[in-house]
Amino acid sequence: MIAFASGSTRTTEQSIKVKIQDMFRQTYQVKAAQLHINWRRLPDLSAYNSGYRTEVRLQNHKLKLGYQTLWVNLIKKGRLIKKIPVSLEISIDKQVIAASQKIKRHQRITSGMLTKVTRRISSDWSDLVTSKKELVGKEAKRVIREGSIITKDLFRPVPVIHRGDIVKVQVKSTGLTLTTSAYAKEEGTVGEIVHIETVAGGRKLKAKVQGPGLVVISQETPL
Repeated sequence: MIAFASGSTRTTEQSIKVKIQDMFRQTYQVKAAQLHINWRRLPDLSAYNSGYRTEVRLQNHKLKLGYQTLWVNLIKKGRLIKKIPVSLEISIDKQVIAASQKIKRHQRITSGMLTKVTRRISSDWSDLVTSKKELVGKEAKRVIREGSIITKDLFRPVPVIHRGDIVKVQVKSTGLTLTTSAYAKEEGTVGEIVHIETVAGGRKLKAKVQGPGLVVISQETPL
C-alpha cells in the first residue's frame, strides 16, 4: 500500500496519476520519458478535490507491465469514503541486445555480433538479454537472423564433451574415487547430466560433466 495526500495545487486525479507514474519509475528504474501509460479507466474525481487523503493499493502487492487494475482509496478524517478502480496499460522503453548480423547454429558468440537497441516492452523482460557479457563466449542453439532481439533461451555455454568422445569417468563415493573410461552418448556443457557408456562392459549410466573430457558420478547423480 502506498499513501499520499492530495496537494492544494493538484486535483485528486492529477495526484493519483503522478503517484502511480512515480511508483512505476522507481520499480523499473526508468526515467519519465521511458515510461508510457495508457489510462484505460479513471473515473471522474472532480468531487473529491478537497480534504481527501488517497491510498493506492496493488493487486497481489506487485506492479507489472501490461494491463492491470490498481485500487485507490479516498479517505477523509480517517474514514474510507470511496474505493476507485484505476485500469491502465504500462510499457517502458528499454535497451536490449539484438543480433548485428546473421548468427549460425553452434557459432560461438563475439561482441561484434551483438548490438544494443531500444525497444518498447509491455511484458516481463526476464528472458531478454540486456548485456553483451551474458552472451560472449557462448554458442547459438539455432540460426538467428540479423536484427532479432536476443532471448536467453537462444544460447548456451559451449559444449566441452561431444557425442562419441572417450571421457574420463570419476565414480565418487564416501572417501573413495574410482576412475574408468566411457563413450559420451551425447554432447554436454559443464554442469549438465549426460548419458555415457563404459568402455569396459558397455554399462549405460548418467554422469555430470565436470570439464573437458571429464564426467563425475556421485551419490547425488541419479543413475
